[in-house]
Amino acid sequence: MRDTFAQFHDHFSSERQKILWITSYFRAPSGNLGDDCPSYNWWRGLLKKNAEALGLPTIRASSLAEFVVKDLDSAESFLQFLESVFSNHREKEEAQEKLAALRQGSKSITDFNIEFNSYLHLVDYSDSTLVALYQSAVNPKIHECGVIRGGWSTIKTLEDKQERAVELAPDAGEVASLNHRRSAPAPRIEYRVAVPPASSAAVAPPPKSNQQVPMDIDVMSAEAGFTYPLWREEARRRGICIRCANTFDEEHYRKRGCPIQEDDWLKKDAILAVWKSWGGSLREDRNRSDSSRPRYSDRGKKRKSNLEVIDEPVLKKRNQSVPNESISAPSISLSQSPGAEYGGV
Repeated sequence: MRDTFAQFHDHFSSERQKILWITSYFRAPSGNLGDDCPSYNWWRGLLKKNAEALGLPTIRASSLAEFVVKDLDSAESFLQFLESVFSNHREKEEAQEKLAALRQGSKSITDFNIEFNSYLHLVDYSDSTLVALYQSAVNPKIHECGVIRGGWSTIKTLEDKQERAVELAPDAGEVASLNHRRSAPAPRIEYRVAVPPASSAAVAPPPKSNQQVPMDIDVMSAEAGFTYPLWREEARRRGICIRCANTFDEEHYRKRGCPIQEDDWLKKDAILAVWKSWGGSLREDRNRSDSSRPRYSDRGKKRKSNLEVIDEPVLKKRNQSVPNESISAPSISLSQSPGAEYGGV
């Protein structure tokens, strides 16, 4: 209304005409004056108040009478009285609720910033509160990209935060996809248990426990061939942080360590998952490599050829079948036929 009065001020000859033009909008959604309309009923009550001030019968109050009450002095005073009656008294609370529930979703970063800023004139928040609300509402991919690039968590004002989000938005999808591939689950490793041959004596199996015992984290690390010195060495070689498994960027160098809070550092089970995804050595691989190494007890001995190793059991068997020289062989009679010994005819 005020914009119309400022733009077309020559169209209204008096303040009374402006007030009557405003009241022409007091109609029900159907457009009929006879229908129930709160603003029209309020206007009729104001006319009765004006008629009472003039000493006229209120039942016949009309807009043709002279305006003498304070609220009808001018169009501005009339608008102020109208706003005090029909304005939303919970506008500030509703703006705070909408701002707290606002999320970027699929909207572009530019459209989201415009929508976010539309609530700022209705709320009275400090810069730190607005920055926290914006960080919670912005696309998580932008937040993740900002943490990886560095400097995102140290921004103190909403204006700088929004400018940084606009810079990160084009690369947020690619960085999030790369980080997702890096955090892919480790390959599943199956272990086969050797079943011993069944013995003649039946052995009763141990009683089963109803309580499930969780796998010890130290056992998991032993199976994966994991040690913290190896983890630090491999992480240093790959150029990543041992605390968060992210790239050791400028923010890490500036902090001389991990800029993320200690509570958000990787736990040991997460480190094991990253270690296995790198192809960390397994226990069965170490056993296989250890069995091929020469034993200390074999040092200094002459290595046997493959033929000697194969023939050795045969030679031992032959030596055992030859009688001792101290035992005399049985005498054979010359008159006995050669085949008599074997039952010949």
